[in-house]
Amino acid sequence: MKKFISAIFPIIMMLIASVACAGIYMFFTNKFSFGSGEQPVTDNNQNLTANDTSVILSENELPRIGTSIATQSLALSIIKDFTQNNNVSDNLLYCFDVENGYQRLINGEIDVLITTEPSEEALSLAQSTGNEFDLQPIAKEGFVFYVNKNNPINSLKVSEVQQIYTGQITNWSQVGGNNSDIIPYQRVSESDVQKQMKSVVMKTLGLMNPPMENFYDKVYGNINDVPAIYNNSENAIGYGFYNESNVLYDFGDNIDNAVKVLKINDVEANYDNVHNGTYPFITNYYLVKLKNSGSETTTIFQDTLLSERGKRIIKEAGYIDN
Repeated sequence: MKKFISAIFPIIMMLIASVACAGIYMFFTNKFSFGSGEQPVTDNNQNLTANDTSVILSENELPRIGTSIATQSLALSIIKDFTQNNNVSDNLLYCFDVENGYQRLINGEIDVLITTEPSEEALSLAQSTGNEFDLQPIAKEGFVFYVNKNNPINSLKVSEVQQIYTGQITNWSQVGGNNSDIIPYQRVSESDVQKQMKSVVMKTLGLMNPPMENFYDKVYGNINDVPAIYNNSENAIGYGFYNESNVLYDFGDNIDNAVKVLKINDVEANYDNVHNGTYPFITNYYLVKLKNSGSETTTIFQDTLLSERGKRIIKEAGYIDN
């Protein structure tokens, strides 16, 4: 018996040593699964992957992020998540109108841009400078029309919206409402909202002239060439991105002077209908950078934002993931 034990003892010790070495190797190469589900933190974001929820970028490591007014709150939520800092510096976000943002991206003044799609002018400028945009859709947004909550109209057809803004429909009675003239408010021509109104809603149709505002400036005198701001009167109609409109105006039947968001083709602009494309007027927000450019950190930022983590950030910010 002793001879048998003496014979197999070296084999047993070799097996024990092999298992111990394998365990040590797995532990120090981060391949061991901790019972708590937590993963070891890597220094300086080395070897991070797009789906690694531990990706944290310091303010100095973040790419230079540009945004338009419509996507400013979304971009800020993204920055807070990546830095894990709810009190990030204002200088981490560069806010421009859409055209200016694309121009600054082409000029190399920012690394990425979070905004709506580029215009033909921006695409031509990129091409003329030997650049090409890398557009990655990251979020969807309903483009909505709203009226005073006391307006009896609850839904408009796509064609009715278009005819209101071409001037073919001028009275609410033509679409089943009260006998009162429609005041179709618009936005300033350079704004994100107005450009989306033209491309998403009107398409090839021309917009009628908007109601204009008259006011006096002590430097410039009388000014009467600015589109009037939506005033929520009972015969008015206005439009904008859903999230932006929710910030500008009160929604809800129990609030005085609240606005009512209209259904389009009897479809409500809620999460499900925008997410699955049932709602007719949808705007996409993109993460944009120049193709074949960007640092390793910019690539990490882009890949992470396009991962499941990015979808979570977008949802928690109140937007609709792609």
